[in-house]
Parts: sequence; structure tokens; C-alpha cells
Amino acid sequence: MNIPGIEEARKKILKNVLSLILLFVLASLFFGQFRLPFTPIWQGNDQWDVLSDSARMWQGETIYRDFYEQTTPGTAVVHLLSFRLFGLRNWIPNLHIILLGLGLAWLAVVMTRKVISEGPFLTLLPACLFLTFAFFPHLQDTHRWYSTLASMGALAVVMEDRALWRLAVAGGLSGIASFFTQTQGVFAIMALVTFMAWEWRAGKSTRLEFLKRTTWLFVAFVTIVLATDSYFVWKAGVGRFLDCVLVTPMTLLSSDRANNSWRVYMTELPQLPHWYNLPGWGRVFFIYALLPLAYILFLVHSGRDRTQRTEELRLALLNLMGLFMFASVAMAPSYFRMCTVSAPAFVTLIYCIRGRGKVRRKLAASLWVVVLYLGAAYPLRVQSSPAAFLHLPRGQMAFSHPESGEYKMLKWLSSHTRPGEFFFATGQAYFFFPLGLRPAEGAGAFDNTGATSPEDVRAAVVGLEKYAGRFIEWPPDSTDPSLYRPEEDHLAPLKEYVEKNYHRVTQFGSPGGTEGGEIWERNQ
Repeated sequence: MNIPGIEEARKKILKNVLSLILLFVLASLFFGQFRLPFTPIWQGNDQWDVLSDSARMWQGETIYRDFYEQTTPGTAVVHLLSFRLFGLRNWIPNLHIILLGLGLAWLAVVMTRKVISEGPFLTLLPACLFLTFAFFPHLQDTHRWYSTLASMGALAVVMEDRALWRLAVAGGLSGIASFFTQTQGVFAIMALVTFMAWEWRAGKSTRLEFLKRTTWLFVAFVTIVLATDSYFVWKAGVGRFLDCVLVTPMTLLSSDRANNSWRVYMTELPQLPHWYNLPGWGRVFFIYALLPLAYILFLVHSGRDRTQRTEELRLALLNLMGLFMFASVAMAPSYFRMCTVSAPAFVTLIYCIRGRGKVRRKLAASLWVVVLYLGAAYPLRVQSSPAAFLHLPRGQMAFSHPESGEYKMLKWLSSHTRPGEFFFATGQAYFFFPLGLRPAEGAGAFDNTGATSPEDVRAAVVGLEKYAGRFIEWPPDSTDPSLYRPEEDHLAPLKEYVEKNYHRVTQFGSPGGTEGGEIWERNQ
């Protein structure tokens, strides 16, 4: 029963509550990313590798041609735009994370409103679940969150209807998703085409409409892909570009059997030495249980010819997109990758528990309690924990774990190196950007799997000869002994050169990786 004015009142309430929720998200992210008043908090992850590459581009080098990168250049371009606005500052990734969180939250609400109209209590819940369960554990300024943002935008545009202009926008946003993660936009396009094909086969559109819609979708997608990638293809060459973003990543997927294969599934459950680790364990298990179960259950549900109402058609499209997003990471379903594609599943979850039943209301209320707890506990824990501060060349940083190998290595290197100095590293180069160091030719992530080729090793030896810096980071990471294959280990020439010409001076944390490493000094 529609009462005059009730819909307008509902929209006004939702708008006001949405503003409060976004303000809560902003506060939670800001106080989790900055120590007051504006000191960025260190996050040790892959974002520093990307920032280092962006800094090299800022200094005149060309991505793919002058150094290797396995993803499309979208994230580097975003960083370059921030460099132009603010300069090379250590707080830039923290700012990006806040903006990403707000954008993802808003798009999740937009998608949810298309299928759930019971009021703000349920409409805003999927977005908050997605942030606290999926985004907060992985606050990384990396390509996957950007491509997820673009894919969610493409979905939000076409959930209303499949007008040609909407499909053109969705195709363009899918092209932007591929600008950040080469496969993400392709899977988004596949999801949209599959849904429109289903509409056609179900008699909801004609063959001519289907062909016209797919044409607009593909033309917009290809146009954006060419527009965003053509400059880098021109600079690096077609062969080099394809080798970096297609050939080599496929080789890495087959060679890194620990992290880039199905073996990574369910290997990241945290340890439980204390009761207060239970929330973290619960979040990981919840994501693994949610995907792809939510999509499969909905497909079984929709197979009973129940997707006739507009609301259910939109939900079918949302779940189909979610299923294809999951397929894009299914070959290597790590916890982080599954989190980045989980937003549609949270909408489906709340859709299934909506209703007036007493049990359902209590379940939704319990989820809100968990959301508010996690959203408040995260920044409170960060702000209340002791912190150590380092004055680095590109700005001061706060470290929540001053006993970590990362903090100790950055502190040591900041007093033994100077900005602009060439430095050779064999692990993840998280210290290049904050210290203003320049990666020596041949430096990179080395290990004793097939991911490190004989050509990589030869280039490293040449780089050490050409850029004979005083210090290097060593040794390279080693693979899991159970996955080690002697025929894939090509590191012998590099090890021989380093052991002959360098000696170890200090060690931080565990050897290699982001937890620390060893510093070796060149023999006099």
C-alpha cells in the first residue's frame, strides 16, 4: 500500500542516514590511517612497490620500457596525478585509501538500493559489512581496489536498465577497470554480455536489441582500453607491453605455486594464541564461507523461474557480476583477492535475510553490532597503541610496531643512505619510496622458483657491476621447501657474485620479504 509522501520521506531518511554512515566511514578510515594531527601510519604491503615505480616515472623513466611491471598502468597514473598535486609524499597512499573506502561504500549503497527497499537499517548494512569484513583488513593502495571500484560503478549504472547510454558508460568503466587490473574489466564485460544474452533468450529483448546493446558495450570498452593504454604501448612497444602485462604474469601464475595457484585457498587463517584474535579469524572464515556460496545459492534460486520482478532481475545481474568477479580470482583465491570481489555477495546475503521475521531482524541487528564494533575498534586500537615516529626524506611516518623488521630496516637505512642514491634489493622494495632511493638496474623480487629466470639473474649481476652501491638488501626470498624444484633454481650466479664481493653487516627480522631482511656491504 502506497501512502502519499511515504516514498519521499523514506528517501529523505535514507539520505540523512547515509550521510551519517559515510561520516562514520570517513572518521574510521582517517583515524586508522593517520596519527593526529596528520602523520601517516605505516602499512607494510605491496603499495610501496607501485609507488616506487610511479616515482621512477615521475623522474623521467617509462614504465615497461625502462623497468618491468606486470599490471596495467592505471595505479601508477593515479599516483602521478597525486604527485603533481602534492609532490612525492609518504602520506599519499593513506589518502588514497580513505578515498577508495568512501567510493566503495557509496557504490555498495547505490547497488543495494536497487534491490532492497526495506529502509536504511538494511539498505546500508551490505556496504558496512563489505568495508569492515573485506576492506579494513586490506588497506592497500593497489590496483585491485581501483579495478573493483570501476567494476562496481559499471554494475551500478546498468542495474536500473540497459539503455544504450548506460551500456556505453558501463563499457567505459569496464575499460577503466582493465586499466588497473587487465583481467577485471574483461570479466565485467563477460558478465554483462551473459546477462543480456539471458534476457534475449528469455524473451525480454529482441535479437536486434541484444546485438545493438553488445555493440555499444564493446565499442565503449575497446575505446577506453585503447585510449588509456596506447601511450604506454607506443613508448614501450607492442611486444614489450604484451610481455609485461600478459605473457610474464601467466608465467608467474604457473611458477609461483604457493601464492598464485589454488593452493593458497584457506592458507591464511590467522593463528589463535589469544581470544582477542577471534574477530580476525572470524572475518577470514566468513569471507571464505561467503564466496562463492552466495552466488551459487542465488543461481539455484533464480533457476526456479522467480526472476520476473524488476527487483529480482537486478539482483540476478548483481549476482552474475559477482560470480564473474569471483571467477577472475578463482585461479589463485587468496584472502585478499576474494575480499576485493565480495561486495555483491554481501548484498545477496542481506537480501536473503530481509523480511519481517523476528529471527531475521535479530540477525540483521547482530550484524550491525559487529559492524559498529569493528568500525570503531579499528581506529581506537590504532590511536591508543604506542607508536614510533621516523623522519624520512619524503615525510614523517608513524609505526604501530616499532619492533618490526620494517621499522628497524627503515631506521637503519635512513641513517646510512641518502635520497637519490642507487640501491640494489632482491626482495619487496618497500623502502625505496619513503627513503627516496633509486632502484639499481637489475634489482627486483628474486626467489628460487621458475618466476626468476636466468635472464633476470644475469641482469642482476650486470646491475651490481654497473651500480656498485655500498649496501644491498639480501638474500632473496625462498620458496616453500615442499614446493621447491631444483631445476627451477637459477640463483647460483647471483649468490656467487654477492658472496664474493659483499659481506653481511646487519639483519632485521626474518631474512627477505617485508618483515625485514639482511643488509650486505661491498668489500673494500
